[in-house]
Amino acid sequence: MLSNIIGKYLKEELILIYTPGKVGSSTLEDSIPGSIHTHTLYDNPPNPPHWQLDYYTPFQKFKFKIKQFIRRRMIKHSKKIIIISVIREPISRNHSMFFQALPFWLAKTSSNLSKDRMSPREEGFEFLHHAFQKNFNHLYICEWFDKEIKRFTGIDIYQHEETDKGFYQVRKGKIHLLVVKLEDLERNIHYIEYATGKKITISEKNTGSKKWYSEIYKKFKESFKLDTETFAKITSSNYYKKFYEKQ
Repeated sequence: MLSNIIGKYLKEELILIYTPGKVGSSTLEDSIPGSIHTHTLYDNPPNPPHWQLDYYTPFQKFKFKIKQFIRRRMIKHSKKIIIISVIREPISRNHSMFFQALPFWLAKTSSNLSKDRMSPREEGFEFLHHAFQKNFNHLYICEWFDKEIKRFTGIDIYQHEETDKGFYQVRKGKIHLLVVKLEDLERNIHYIEYATGKKITISEKNTGSKKWYSEIYKKFKESFKLDTETFAKITSSNYYKKFYEKQ
């Protein structure tokens, strides 16, 4: 484990694609050979039910913590660190993340049926609606910068202004942080190309509309209405107010 991490992370100049998941960052990973793509450097996975299946014993969870610690140390050992974070409108991102890991969220919901007073015999989309509403972490992306970027780099993105529409650029020591909204990725891609020295081709990849569940995904988005309380928490978050309130 240690030799693999060192070989991957110990570099003079490291390009880290560090995102909350389901924000369209796969196209960057494909265009930047040697880059590292991760969603968490701490204990903050975007899909907890899947993570719990992979790390279900105390020893496995301990190994995960050690691995994350080593990753952080190796990254910070680099002389230059370019961090690219792509962000996305939170509600549409949550829909996409939920369906990306749909079997795991449904399994979690099934295990909670008696507690939630819900029956798997519910017709139509009621079971899916319930699984998403009750078991999915709707505030994950809203809390991600504080739990990940700020914790790792000390940079509070909410204290910085746009470099260009939908694009933020912050330097702190050897760290060069680039934050770009998915909705404005194409118009700002030249900033990322300049910082990384790589030509980036934007393409649709890992999109819900092309997955096996595409028809269900489409109907779900048309039929689901987020409850007022959760919607208010999302739209009052620092993340939403900073990046999407004035949109």
